[in-house]
Amino acid sequence: MNATPLRIETERLMLEVLSFSDALFVKTLFNDPDCLRFIGDKGIVDIPSAERYLEQGPMASYQTHGFGLLKIITKETAQVIGCCGLLQRDYLTEPDIGFAGLPEFRGHGYLYEASLAILAQAKEKGIYQTIHALVDPENIASVNLLKKLGMTYQRKLIPPQDDRETDVYGILFTENS
Repeated sequence: MNATPLRIETERLMLEVLSFSDALFVKTLFNDPDCLRFIGDKGIVDIPSAERYLEQGPMASYQTHGFGLLKIITKETAQVIGCCGLLQRDYLTEPDIGFAGLPEFRGHGYLYEASLAILAQAKEKGIYQTIHALVDPENIASVNLLKKLGMTYQRKLIPPQDDRETDVYGILFTENS
């Protein structure tokens, strides 16, 4: 089941699969204070743990689901600045969109541009009627981004193996949306 291609191009960005060569980027991104606060501690403390995360997370998702988190690369500088993509959690029936960016690249519309491209490809493939997003209710920047993407609040959820309440947003793809 391939909901999104594993390479997407936008006006300013390239979205491509993550690989072991991205371990240092992943370590840096997921140890950013905002990522730790709002996404959670993924246990990525060094390059080997970043490689394990890549292998068991995004790379496994590509194989199992045909989609996963993609790295976001600026066309202008060819720098990896974040990640965005669809995730399939075993406690949700439809996938959810996830995104994170390095602090110095937030506020420039990159995550919006990348997320819009991911949602457009998911809609184009027509495999899923709904795409969700999970967000910490205190993460105002991400909540605003989800609303800008046309997603609406659905419900509260406490994910398995987590004690934090999360808000679930969603977008329903219709013929007119």
